Amino acid sequence: MRRLWKLLAALAVTVPVLVAVAPAHAAPLNLLPLRVTNDSGRGDKVYLYVLGVNLNTGRLGYVNAAGTFTPWPAGSLPPVPAPDVSIAGPAPGATRALKLPVGISGRMYMSFGAKLKFFLTPAACGSTRRWWTCSPCRTW
Repeated sequence: MRRLWKLLAALAVTVPVLVAVAPAHAAPLNLLPLRVTNDSGRGDKVYLYVLGVNLNTGRLGYVNAAGTFTPWPAGSLPPVPAPDVSIAGPAPGATRALKLPVGISGRMYMSFGAKLKFFLTPAACGSTRRWWTCSPCRTW
């Protein structure tokens, strides 16, 4: 939970988009409510991404706006484009409610004006992040 708060604090400092956790009674017990408010002052579209690992299965994947975790399809070498898993973010001055499933560990990314492009690779180089590529590495 501390990691989530540190991430949220970093986002609030570096990007003028406010993220706040709603009261616990606002969502079922298996989903955590998350509110994202766009106070950026920019007119660009905002895209949100929630990527991570399901701690119960060890599968890597993404979360949609309804709070459903979906495992990534298999990656390959060379890397293949990932499906578009963007969630429409809030308009300027508006708030978007998201739901995050309990039992995942991950990150939330956001972009302004254009969608992020992710590519899928086999988990390699000691990394469990299938959506990132990595340079050749050694096993020490």
